[in-house]
Amino acid sequence: MKTNPVLLIVLAVLAAVPVRAQSVVGESEREALRGVPDTWGFSVGGFAQAFDSRIRLDGKYGEAGTTVDLEQDLGLPSQQDDFNLRAFYRLSDRSQLRFDFLAWNRSSTNVLEREIRWDDTVYEVGAQVDAQGGGQMYNLIYQYSFFNNGKVNFGLDGGLSTFNFDTKLTRQVSVGEGGTGATQTESHTKILPVPVLGVHFDMTLVKRLFWRANAYIFDASVAGYDVKLWE
Repeated sequence: MKTNPVLLIVLAVLAAVPVRAQSVVGESEREALRGVPDTWGFSVGGFAQAFDSRIRLDGKYGEAGTTVDLEQDLGLPSQQDDFNLRAFYRLSDRSQLRFDFLAWNRSSTNVLEREIRWDDTVYEVGAQVDAQGGGQMYNLIYQYSFFNNGKVNFGLDGGLSTFNFDTKLTRQVSVGEGGTGATQTESHTKILPVPVLGVHFDMTLVKRLFWRANAYIFDASVAGYDVKLWE
């Protein structure tokens, strides 16, 4: 989900100036304006994701595999809502630590329109393949606030995100002269740590009612994988 960081900056400044001259106030003043303490907290909800995934798995002896588009070639959903957990712990009036957890699991059954070489296995044109693409994302983010006055909390973020990707392909094959059916499964799991940069923006509309937005950029090449994500 894309959010314009420039828009967040403009909204933060416009909302903060009418409240008071101070950019930061104490915990008791913030609680009086917000209606709730901001020393720690957590939330559970859903997260709308859009996927554009490509992966290649070479053979064990260096044979080049096929670059597979998980959405186009295997029919995995390109959009879905997934479970999201967020928590934070405030270190000072200007800084806090934030933890995010996001999990997803996609599945499909698709007839291949082109040959795919996956690890040391060849999936022919016309083969029916059951595909699963799952994963988890763990974020540990340090947030520094330029404004935190009870009405607006705005600042910069930096930290580490860890992605756990799991891709599995399954098909039915015939074994022996009688053509006895058997299930063949090839799976691949990869864990990738990626640096994160971003901005955060919270606005108190009325006591106990808030509008929140974050813009995060994940962009790195790790162990032969290119990970690019806007959140």
